[in-house]
Amino acid sequence: MSIPRHCNRLLSDQGGFTLLEVIVALAVLSVAFGFMVSQMGQTAGRAAKALEQQTSLAIAQSLMEEKIGDEIWRIGEEEGQKNGQSFSREITYHGDKKPNADQHLLHLQVQVGAVTLQTLAVREVTQ
Repeated sequence: MSIPRHCNRLLSDQGGFTLLEVIVALAVLSVAFGFMVSQMGQTAGRAAKALEQQTSLAIAQSLMEEKIGDEIWRIGEEEGQKNGQSFSREITYHGDKKPNADQHLLHLQVQVGAVTLQTLAVREVTQ
């Protein structure tokens, strides 16, 4: 039994992709995949930076609240480590001159990494 001639022609005329079309399609897919991978890398970098800032902010708030709870403050700067991050905490008189009263308006600044928090408070001062 032989295959009719019109069927042979249908089988041999079936469309397919040429080598050039396959190469172009692979190139387009490679560029798209490369773009997606680079975007994922940038997103991961931004997420890591946001987490670092959030951690710094939490530490700075903790240091600020710790000092605000004290009734008597010492003028000066303090540096140290908390939860593996360096911090500085500085207390200065607010304004140009040291007041004469027992209670003083003081400026408290806490810095952890790129995060800086500041506040003013009225406290007694020790030297």
